[in-house]
Amino acid sequence: MSRRRPFVRSLRAAFTLPELCMVAAILAVLVAAAVPAYDTIRSYRQKRVTRDELTTIARAGGEFFRDTLEFPPTVAALVDARELAGWAGPYLEPEDGEARSETELGLAAPELGLDAWSRGVKLTAQGDRFDVTSAGEDAVFGSDDDVKVELDVGWIRAEITRERLATLNGALERHLAERGPTSTTSSANPVDADPSGLLATLVGAGLVPASERYRVDAWGAPFELERAPDGTLVRWKSPNLTAER
Repeated sequence: MSRRRPFVRSLRAAFTLPELCMVAAILAVLVAAAVPAYDTIRSYRQKRVTRDELTTIARAGGEFFRDTLEFPPTVAALVDARELAGWAGPYLEPEDGEARSETELGLAAPELGLDAWSRGVKLTAQGDRFDVTSAGEDAVFGSDDDVKVELDVGWIRAEITRERLATLNGALERHLAERGPTSTTSSANPVDADPSGLLATLVGAGLVPASERYRVDAWGAPFELERAPDGTLVRWKSPNLTAER
Protein backbone atom coordinates (compact mmCIF):
# COMPACT_ATOMS: atom_id res chain seq x y z
CA MET A 1 0.00 0.00 0.00
CA SER A 2 1.46 3.35 -1.10
CA ARG A 3 1.75 6.37 1.11
CA ARG A 4 0.30 9.68 0.16
CA ARG A 5 2.58 12.66 0.40
CA PRO A 6 1.19 15.41 2.55
CA PHE A 7 -0.28 18.40 0.61
CA VAL A 8 2.12 21.32 0.54
CA ARG A 9 0.64 24.69 -0.42
CA SER A 10 2.88 26.34 -3.00
CA LEU A 11 1.04 29.66 -3.37
CA ARG A 12 1.51 32.45 -0.88
CA ALA A 13 -1.67 33.74 0.68
CA ALA A 14 -0.63 37.46 0.75
CA PHE A 15 2.13 39.99 0.32
CA THR A 16 4.54 40.46 3.08
CA LEU A 17 4.75 43.77 4.89
CA PRO A 18 8.05 44.79 3.27
CA GLU A 19 6.58 44.11 -0.17
CA LEU A 20 3.51 46.24 0.59
CA CYS A 21 5.74 49.03 1.76
CA MET A 22 7.73 48.85 -1.45
CA VAL A 23 4.60 48.98 -3.61
CA ALA A 24 3.29 51.94 -1.62
CA ALA A 25 6.59 53.74 -2.05
CA ILE A 26 6.54 53.16 -5.80
CA LEU A 27 2.96 54.45 -6.06
CA ALA A 28 3.87 57.52 -4.02
CA VAL A 29 6.76 58.29 -6.36
CA LEU A 30 4.51 57.89 -9.41
CA VAL A 31 1.82 60.13 -7.94
CA ALA A 32 4.40 62.74 -6.92
CA ALA A 33 5.68 62.80 -10.49
CA ALA A 34 2.23 62.77 -12.12
CA VAL A 35 0.61 65.61 -10.18
CA PRO A 36 3.12 68.33 -11.23
CA ALA A 37 3.00 67.02 -14.80
CA TYR A 38 -0.79 67.23 -14.80
CA ASP A 39 -0.70 70.74 -13.33
CA THR A 40 1.82 71.81 -15.97
CA ILE A 41 -0.32 70.42 -18.80
CA ARG A 42 -3.47 72.02 -17.40
CA SER A 43 -1.72 75.37 -16.96
CA TYR A 44 -0.49 75.20 -20.56
CA ARG A 45 -3.98 74.44 -21.78
CA GLN A 46 -5.48 77.29 -19.77
CA LYS A 47 -2.96 79.73 -21.21
CA ARG A 48 -3.60 78.42 -24.71
CA VAL A 49 -7.36 78.79 -24.35
CA THR A 50 -6.87 82.27 -22.89
CA ARG A 51 -4.54 83.36 -25.69
CA ASP A 52 -7.04 82.15 -28.29
CA GLU A 53 -9.78 84.12 -26.55
CA LEU A 54 -7.62 87.26 -26.36
CA THR A 55 -6.73 86.93 -30.06
CA THR A 56 -10.42 86.76 -30.96
CA ILE A 57 -11.12 89.89 -28.89
CA ALA A 58 -8.13 91.75 -30.38
CA ARG A 59 -9.22 90.99 -33.95
CA ALA A 60 -12.74 92.15 -33.13
CA GLY A 61 -11.21 95.29 -31.65
CA GLY A 62 -9.39 95.91 -34.93
CA GLU A 63 -12.65 95.75 -36.87
CA PHE A 64 -14.28 98.02 -34.28
CA PHE A 65 -11.43 100.50 -34.77
CA ARG A 66 -11.66 100.34 -38.55
CA ASP A 67 -15.31 101.42 -38.45
CA THR A 68 -15.15 103.97 -35.62
CA LEU A 69 -11.49 105.06 -35.41
CA GLU A 70 -11.82 104.49 -31.68
CA PHE A 71 -10.72 101.64 -29.46
CA PRO A 72 -13.40 99.59 -27.72
CA PRO A 73 -13.54 100.62 -24.03
CA THR A 74 -14.93 97.24 -22.96
CA VAL A 75 -15.57 93.81 -24.40
CA ALA A 76 -19.29 94.59 -24.18
CA ALA A 77 -18.80 97.43 -26.69
CA LEU A 78 -17.78 94.84 -29.27
CA VAL A 79 -21.24 93.33 -28.94
CA ASP A 80 -23.33 96.48 -28.73
CA ALA A 81 -22.30 100.13 -29.04
CA ARG A 82 -24.91 101.45 -31.45
CA GLU A 83 -24.64 104.94 -30.02
CA LEU A 84 -21.09 105.26 -31.40
CA ALA A 85 -20.77 106.81 -34.87
CA GLY A 86 -19.65 104.26 -37.45
CA TRP A 87 -20.32 101.23 -35.26
CA ALA A 88 -21.35 98.33 -37.50
CA GLY A 89 -21.17 95.37 -35.13
CA PRO A 90 -21.58 93.11 -33.42
CA TYR A 91 -17.91 92.29 -33.88
CA LEU A 92 -17.95 89.52 -31.31
CA GLU A 93 -20.44 86.78 -30.59
CA PRO A 94 -20.68 84.90 -27.27
CA GLU A 95 -20.13 81.56 -29.01
CA ASP A 96 -16.84 82.66 -30.63
CA GLY A 97 -14.11 80.13 -29.81
CA GLU A 98 -16.39 77.63 -28.06
CA ALA A 99 -15.77 74.70 -30.40
CA ARG A 100 -12.03 75.39 -30.49
CA SER A 101 -11.64 75.36 -26.72
CA GLU A 102 -13.64 72.20 -26.14
CA THR A 103 -12.39 70.02 -28.96
CA GLU A 104 -8.70 70.95 -29.14
CA LEU A 105 -7.85 71.51 -25.51
CA GLY A 106 -10.45 69.65 -23.52
CA LEU A 107 -11.44 72.67 -21.42
CA ALA A 108 -14.78 74.40 -21.18
CA ALA A 109 -14.91 77.54 -23.34
CA PRO A 110 -14.67 80.72 -21.26
CA GLU A 111 -17.59 83.10 -21.19
CA LEU A 112 -17.38 86.23 -23.30
CA GLY A 113 -14.70 88.55 -21.92
CA LEU A 114 -13.36 86.03 -19.41
CA ASP A 115 -10.12 84.08 -19.46
CA ALA A 116 -9.73 80.36 -18.75
CA TRP A 117 -9.62 81.13 -15.02
CA SER A 118 -13.06 82.81 -15.28
CA ARG A 119 -11.60 86.26 -14.63
CA GLY A 120 -12.21 89.39 -16.69
CA VAL A 121 -9.67 90.56 -19.27
CA LYS A 122 -8.35 94.12 -19.53
CA LEU A 123 -8.41 96.30 -22.66
CA THR A 124 -5.87 99.11 -22.96
CA ALA A 125 -4.78 101.39 -25.81
CA GLN A 126 -1.91 103.78 -26.36
CA GLY A 127 -1.03 105.37 -29.66
CA ASP A 128 -1.49 102.77 -32.36
CA ARG A 129 -1.33 99.82 -29.99
CA PHE A 130 -4.33 97.94 -28.61
CA ASP A 131 -3.67 95.37 -25.88
CA VAL A 132 -5.93 92.64 -24.51
CA THR A 133 -4.54 91.21 -21.28
CA SER A 134 -5.36 88.42 -18.85
CA ALA A 135 -3.83 88.45 -15.36
CA GLY A 136 -3.03 84.79 -15.82
CA GLU A 137 -3.01 82.07 -13.22
CA ASP A 138 -1.73 84.31 -10.41
CA ALA A 139 -4.57 86.83 -10.96
CA VAL A 140 -2.12 89.77 -10.75
CA PHE A 141 -1.93 92.18 -13.68
CA GLY A 142 1.60 93.30 -14.51
CA SER A 143 3.33 90.08 -13.44
CA ASP A 144 5.29 87.65 -15.57
CA ASP A 145 2.24 85.38 -15.52
CA ASP A 146 0.18 87.77 -17.68
CA VAL A 147 -1.14 86.56 -21.02
CA LYS A 148 -1.25 89.42 -23.54
CA VAL A 149 -2.16 89.88 -27.19
CA GLU A 150 -1.13 93.10 -28.90
CA LEU A 151 -2.63 94.64 -32.04
CA ASP A 152 -0.94 97.48 -33.94
CA VAL A 153 -3.62 99.49 -35.75
CA GLY A 154 -1.14 101.64 -37.66
CA TRP A 155 -1.77 99.61 -40.81
CA ILE A 156 -5.52 100.14 -40.37
CA ARG A 157 -5.02 103.91 -40.12
CA ALA A 158 -2.83 103.80 -43.23
CA GLU A 159 -5.42 101.78 -45.14
CA ILE A 160 -8.24 104.16 -44.20
CA THR A 161 -6.06 107.14 -45.12
CA ARG A 162 -5.28 105.66 -48.55
CA GLU A 163 -8.98 105.09 -49.17
CA ARG A 164 -9.75 108.72 -48.34
CA LEU A 165 -6.88 109.95 -50.50
CA ALA A 166 -8.09 107.82 -53.41
CA THR A 167 -11.48 109.55 -53.17
CA LEU A 168 -9.93 113.02 -52.90
CA ASN A 169 -7.41 112.56 -55.70
CA GLY A 170 -9.97 110.97 -58.00
CA ALA A 171 -12.22 113.97 -57.38
CA LEU A 172 -9.32 116.36 -57.96
CA GLU A 173 -8.56 114.78 -61.33
CA ARG A 174 -12.19 115.08 -62.44
CA HIS A 175 -12.37 118.66 -61.15
CA LEU A 176 -9.26 119.73 -63.05
CA ALA A 177 -10.38 117.92 -66.20
CA GLU A 178 -13.73 119.73 -66.10
CA ARG A 179 -12.24 123.19 -65.52
CA GLY A 180 -9.39 122.96 -68.02
CA PRO A 181 -5.62 123.49 -67.74
CA THR A 182 -5.84 127.04 -66.32
CA SER A 183 -7.41 125.64 -63.17
CA THR A 184 -4.23 123.80 -62.22
CA THR A 185 -2.35 126.80 -60.88
CA SER A 186 -3.07 128.66 -57.70
CA SER A 187 -2.66 132.09 -59.38
CA ALA A 188 -5.32 131.29 -61.96
CA ASN A 189 -7.62 129.71 -59.40
CA PRO A 190 -7.60 131.39 -55.97
CA VAL A 191 -10.31 128.98 -54.75
CA ASP A 192 -7.91 126.09 -55.21
CA ALA A 193 -5.06 127.78 -53.39
CA ASP A 194 -5.72 126.14 -50.01
CA PRO A 195 -6.95 122.70 -48.96
CA SER A 196 -10.10 123.96 -47.24
CA GLY A 197 -11.16 125.99 -50.25
CA LEU A 198 -10.48 123.18 -52.69
CA LEU A 199 -12.32 120.65 -50.54
CA ALA A 200 -15.32 122.96 -50.34
CA THR A 201 -15.24 123.23 -54.14
CA LEU A 202 -15.09 119.46 -54.56
CA VAL A 203 -17.91 118.93 -52.08
CA GLY A 204 -19.99 121.64 -53.77
CA ALA A 205 -19.48 119.95 -57.14
CA GLY A 206 -20.68 116.65 -55.69
CA LEU A 207 -17.30 115.01 -56.24
CA VAL A 208 -16.58 114.34 -52.57
CA PRO A 209 -19.11 113.41 -49.85
CA ALA A 210 -19.88 116.17 -47.37
CA SER A 211 -18.10 114.55 -44.44
CA GLU A 212 -15.49 115.81 -42.02
CA ARG A 213 -13.52 112.60 -42.53
CA TYR A 214 -12.19 113.95 -45.83
CA ARG A 215 -10.50 116.86 -44.08
CA VAL A 216 -8.12 114.69 -42.05
CA ASP A 217 -6.31 111.38 -42.27
CA ALA A 218 -6.92 108.47 -39.88
CA TRP A 219 -4.40 109.96 -37.43
CA GLY A 220 -6.39 113.20 -37.31
CA ALA A 221 -3.85 115.25 -39.29
CA PRO A 222 -5.27 117.60 -41.97
CA PHE A 223 -4.75 116.54 -45.58
CA GLU A 224 -2.33 118.70 -47.55
CA LEU A 225 -1.99 119.70 -51.19
CA GLU A 226 1.16 118.88 -53.11
CA ARG A 227 2.14 121.16 -56.01
CA ALA A 228 4.77 121.08 -58.70
CA PRO A 229 7.35 123.91 -58.82
CA ASP A 230 5.19 125.77 -61.37
CA GLY A 231 2.23 125.74 -58.99
CA THR A 232 0.38 122.93 -60.72
CA LEU A 233 -1.74 120.86 -58.38
CA VAL A 234 -0.39 117.33 -58.23
CA ARG A 235 -2.37 115.53 -55.54
CA TRP A 236 -3.72 115.44 -52.04
CA LYS A 237 -1.37 113.86 -49.50
CA SER A 238 -1.18 112.89 -45.85
CA PRO A 239 1.71 114.04 -43.66
CA ASN A 240 1.71 110.53 -42.19
CA LEU A 241 2.21 108.86 -45.56
CA THR A 242 4.79 111.25 -46.99
CA ALA A 243 6.90 108.46 -48.51
CA GLU A 244 4.03 107.19 -50.63
CA ARG A 245 3.08 108.33 -54.10
